[in-house]
Amino acid sequence: MPEDTLLCWRTQTTVRQVKGWLAANDSAAIGSFLWNRFDERYFAPFSPLTITERNGFMIMATCCLVIEALEAFRQGWESSEGRSQLAFCSFLDREPEFHVFKGYAQPFYRHVRCGILHQAETTGCWTITLIPVRPMFDAAELRIQADEFHKALARSLKAYTDAITRSAPADEIWQKCVTKLTATIKNCG
Repeated sequence: MPEDTLLCWRTQTTVRQVKGWLAANDSAAIGSFLWNRFDERYFAPFSPLTITERNGFMIMATCCLVIEALEAFRQGWESSEGRSQLAFCSFLDREPEFHVFKGYAQPFYRHVRCGILHQAETTGCWTITLIPVRPMFDAAELRIQADEFHKALARSLKAYTDAITRSAPADEIWQKCVTKLTATIKNCG
């Protein structure tokens, strides 16, 4: 495996560095690395775009990628293969930022995640909007405000990476993160 493979472009973090932080149980370095890796890939690219340049479907497709990956870290799964529905239901039912989706996790998975990723559209009358000053989720209309969803997801990611930063080697959250991150490194090469 190439030890100099970059895992985060922004901070120029290599496989070698991450392996060293894992070996040293450096939770602060890992928490910071994870935040930067997810942010540079899935959050920062949308920041400079105006509302007319953004697309709600692209934002929600990106959010679906993040939810599944973040839940794999939380659960300590090497892969989410065969667990996508469980990942979405666990995430949406647990995360305080997404309390408005309580009771809607399965339909969200089916009509938003699977609709967008497999059909390039939502199904089941679910809609995506970028219209400002809308709630993140309007249950009566089955409408998601993509920008608000994206911001809430960034806050959930920040809460997770902060929890990793504060964790100790014996903590379950750290051990599960190590399992997933070790699999991520293995996938590099």
